[in-house]
Formats: sequence, structure tokens, C-alpha cells
Amino acid sequence: MAGASDLYNWANCTDENRKLNDLASLSFPKEDWSGVERPCKSVDKNLFVLWKYIHHTFGYLTKKEPHKIFENSNYACFNTGLETEKYEEIFAIFKRVTENDKFELVGFYEETNNILNVIRGKLPEPANYIINPSDFIFDATKEMNYSLNHILDERQGRLPKVIKTIPEDYREDVIVNRMRNAYRRLKRNYKLAIPQYSPRHDEIQLLIPVCVTKKTIADCALAVRKIDDVYIAKTILTLDMAYNNARLITRPDPEWLQPLKDANDIKEDDIIGPDES
Repeated sequence: MAGASDLYNWANCTDENRKLNDLASLSFPKEDWSGVERPCKSVDKNLFVLWKYIHHTFGYLTKKEPHKIFENSNYACFNTGLETEKYEEIFAIFKRVTENDKFELVGFYEETNNILNVIRGKLPEPANYIINPSDFIFDATKEMNYSLNHILDERQGRLPKVIKTIPEDYREDVIVNRMRNAYRRLKRNYKLAIPQYSPRHDEIQLLIPVCVTKKTIADCALAVRKIDDVYIAKTILTLDMAYNNARLITRPDPEWLQPLKDANDIKEDDIIGPDES
């Protein structure tokens, strides 16, 4: 179930759309941050992925690395993890007028900007998702098990629409075949596995491309985690969901993970703005 953003609970983000547009212009390399709809009522759809990136990044820092959110009586700041064309880190800075006020988002600025002089010397480091480096590399010597009941019964809506044209008695065979093919591809090229941070489960997982409709084009992704000597395919994700989660760590290689921007994408377990609840 979706929940309110930690950032909105902590600070006011007045004129957020303009400030996120400024961030998109400032960051490099240029990215397509858009989606097919608004992430919340006050932010345009062309900032869909960036909005999720900023809010999930703050949520991760709140839960895992709160020391990387600088805060004093008047100012607060966190590192967005993005950088400019000149490789300067970009920070979100906040201000409040009185002690009882919530912080207010001032905007996003490169590290040499004079507006950051008020907290110069205290600029925090970016979020660190690499706790165990081995979690980021697929080990082809490990077996893989699949949560078939979860994928087919509870998450079938995340599979390509072509699945609904297949008689139910044969769907499981088709999906199992496609997942096994995905595993075989990984054994030949482990780099196809892309790390993601799952905000819901608060863990690093690997995304594996699954080609259902066409043999060479991924149209969904398996999210797997390693438990002891076995990979467990926990769930299936749409490419839009997979891209949003993977982008929290780094910009995904577009070899296979490109969002489809489907207006009917599933939005379970995601964050929402206060005006959506």
C-alpha cells in the first residue's frame, strides 16, 4: 500500500515543480525523467522519475543514514547524489524561520553555489547503497528458485498483456519457460543483472530481464535476492517500476532496462503526496 512521502512529512516543498525543473536542468548527463502521468498533483509528468528519485533518496537517508541529513536550528541539507556537468555535487537545501516551523525547500544547488555558504564545511555525503559489494554482481554458480504462486496469482497484472491471451492452464508453463531462459542468459552474461534498491523491503536486489512477448526484448523484470547459496526470485516488476528502483542507485544501462511509460502501470507499494491520500 502506498504511504505518504517522508520528505513531505518533514518539510514543506512549495513550488516543487519549478525547483525540480531547475534540478533537471542542473544535473548531468541529461536524462529523460518523464512518465505518463503526474507523480502528485503539484508536479508535472515530465518530472515523474525525478520526483520519485528525490523522495525515495530522502526516505532511504531517513531510515538508513540519518547522519547524512544535516540539520541545525535554521538550515537543513542532503546530498541528492546527482552532479553537474563539471562534476559538482548537487544538494537540496532547506530553511525555516522559527524553531516551531517545518523546514521549507529552498531549492537544489551545486556545491560551489554561494547559497550553500551558510552550511559550508557541513555538506553531507550522498547515500551509500553498497553495503555488501557482492550483492551487486550476479553469481552464475548459484541456483535460482521462483515464487511462482506470488508471481502468477498476486502479481500477474505486472506481466505483459499478452499473458491474458494464453489459456490459464498454459500460463504457468510459459512464464516458467521465460524465467528459465532469463537465467540461462545471465549465466552467459552476468552483467545483464542490474542492482535495485527496494524501498518496500529495504534491501538490495538484482533485476533480471524477462522476455515474454519477444525473445530478445525485455518486457518485465524479475527481482531476486541471494539467500545463502540460492537466488530467490521474489516478485515480478513492470519495467517502469524496475527503472524507478534501479535509478536510486545509478542510471541504468539502457541495454534492456528502459521504462515503457505505461499509463496502466501498477502503483502498489509506492509513495504518494499528501494531497493524494
